[in-house]
Amino acid sequence: MSELHQSLFLWLNLSPLTSPWALSLARFASVQLPAFALVFALSVAVVGEPRWRTTARQMLLAMALAWLVARCIQWALPMPRPFVLGLGHRWLEHSPTPSFPSSHASVAMALGVVGWLSAPHGIGRVLLLTTGVLVAWSRVALGLHFPLDVLTGGLLATVLAWTVVHRWSQGRAWLAGVRAGAPEALPQRLD
Repeated sequence: MSELHQSLFLWLNLSPLTSPWALSLARFASVQLPAFALVFALSVAVVGEPRWRTTARQMLLAMALAWLVARCIQWALPMPRPFVLGLGHRWLEHSPTPSFPSSHASVAMALGVVGWLSAPHGIGRVLLLTTGVLVAWSRVALGLHFPLDVLTGGLLATVLAWTVVHRWSQGRAWLAGVRAGAPEALPQRLD
């Protein structure tokens, strides 16, 4: 591991001298915030207003894809967590499973980026993206991931979230064309 990467981890990892409010914020962001975000997305996908319902469904799809891809990479490229290597301070109990990329950061950033790209209201966009960033930060702050784990998870989630939002809108446009009977929307027969 590079010295720069290790230094960045030690700078972002909360020290024993950290104020209690910062530690509480990190624990909340790492444990409760992902559960709240998932419940929010599920409930809005079912009973939300139509514009928010579409965003929530996109979030759920992007979150599922981000989790699946992150887990596959963890399986293919197992890398140890900082506490397994004896680095930094661990503020939450966690199994020593592979850490690259961070599944928590991937899923939370998928929610945040989809929210930023397609939520109907500006404050909702900011809150959703902030949720993703807070969860990602908390994983390093609590000593559970290296910054590269979180950054990679966030980049992966950004690509997946953009793809979901972009493909979703293309699919809806194609479906509207099919319903309207537009010839270019109908599949072409190849003889």
